Amino acid sequence: MPINTLLYDYARGVVHEIITSPINSKFGIKLSLDKPLNNDIDLNILRPAVLRQYYGKEVDIQLTKSKRYTYGSGTGTTSVGMDSNNFVTRAMNKMMLDMADHIYRMLNSNKSLFNVQDLNMSNGFNHCTILLYYAGKGLKQHSSLGYHTDCVYSVNSGKFKEKANSQAKNTPAVIYSIGSSRMLHYKSRKIIKNERGRNIWVPKDDDKMTFEIGTDTLSIINPLDEDPLSEKNKSDMTQYLHGGINVSGEKLSVAMVYRIVSQTYMYNLSDDTLHHENTDGQGDVVNGILGIDLGRFHTKLLSLYHKTLL
Repeated sequence: MPINTLLYDYARGVVHEIITSPINSKFGIKLSLDKPLNNDIDLNILRPAVLRQYYGKEVDIQLTKSKRYTYGSGTGTTSVGMDSNNFVTRAMNKMMLDMADHIYRMLNSNKSLFNVQDLNMSNGFNHCTILLYYAGKGLKQHSSLGYHTDCVYSVNSGKFKEKANSQAKNTPAVIYSIGSSRMLHYKSRKIIKNERGRNIWVPKDDDKMTFEIGTDTLSIINPLDEDPLSEKNKSDMTQYLHGGINVSGEKLSVAMVYRIVSQTYMYNLSDDTLHHENTDGQGDVVNGILGIDLGRFHTKLLSLYHKTLL
């Protein structure tokens, strides 16, 4: 993408606010204790997986709470595993909303160029996930993102599982990236019957691809790649997974992932945590972990940020 445009400036404005604001402040990185894919509990800023921060478009604001579009709120063994009492989705700010609108209009005006002519583009992007890949001394050795699909499909029928997905059916995820480059990998799998007659996923070794994601690039995750029943996949019920990202050394790479999601939940205005009935309007925000110097960590992250993007 060209420099000195709305997307270029706003992407940097969004990242600047998150990284330079104090940790656990209204605009800074929010701490959480995660238990991803049924692994041990770990602090989100230190675990090897990429750091996620969620933002949803506001639908309704009440006296003490706000309804926002929500993605990634699962707490089970197949999710990112954030504690529901500490699940935070902040309101998309003006810069995020303007970026979402600009990207949406750009894709709709150039459907063939971006290969979205067969997708559901009737609604605008209403959710943004900020992925912060960082590594370096005093931070962590590497930031990773495993292979996955954005949406869940039945291993028995290949159909989109409505109740298991918050991203709307047949909609893309669009990623604006800044900072250090990272490598995005694709691989495929297909559905077969095992010796007991049950449908299972098995890897296909012949379909692997790698792309370099550089700064100020726009990447599109097309849902037809993930859909086993799409025209190109249905012959042998194939599905493409993406991920396999590993950022190491002294690097900072940021992905702003815009989605169209269908689920909304209520959040406490006091701390942006998921609202639960019969509570006092406060979540269970993590304020630090004994033995971890958050000030030193933040200083190291700020230094890497200035080195990479300023």
